[in-house]
Amino acid sequence: MTPARADGYEPRLDRILILVVEDHADSRDVLRQFLESRGAKVLLAGDGIEALGILEPRIPDIVLTDIRMPRMDGVQLAQRMKHDVRWARVPMIAVTAYNTLADLRTTLEAGFDRHVEKPITFDVLLTTASRLVRRNRAHRPRPRRPR
Repeated sequence: MTPARADGYEPRLDRILILVVEDHADSRDVLRQFLESRGAKVLLAGDGIEALGILEPRIPDIVLTDIRMPRMDGVQLAQRMKHDVRWARVPMIAVTAYNTLADLRTTLEAGFDRHVEKPITFDVLLTTASRLVRRNRAHRPRPRRPR
């Protein structure tokens, strides 16, 4: 985990539900521990198929997913989510070691909002996730009040 920032500010993820999709158990656990230490509630999946099963009963505030995974990879998951009205507005971050310009283009074309490189810089991940959730919440349609 990264040390505290020099300016003392550290975004919190209180009341944010995050789905982490990662096929390596150790990486999943490190992400879970870090995110929970910042106040998030974390759901875990080992691949895209498992993630879709988790998405059925609940909608997270944000999805962090690896790209290269067995059964259904992160790009396929993003494409499925972005083409389903239930999940199309959920922000997604690709968390991946594949960091060429072609990889970045692929993730953005699939519907990811951001691309965070592995090894993860936790400050970058925390700030990016916090901003995406805040932006998404600010742009949610508000329910209309009956007249």
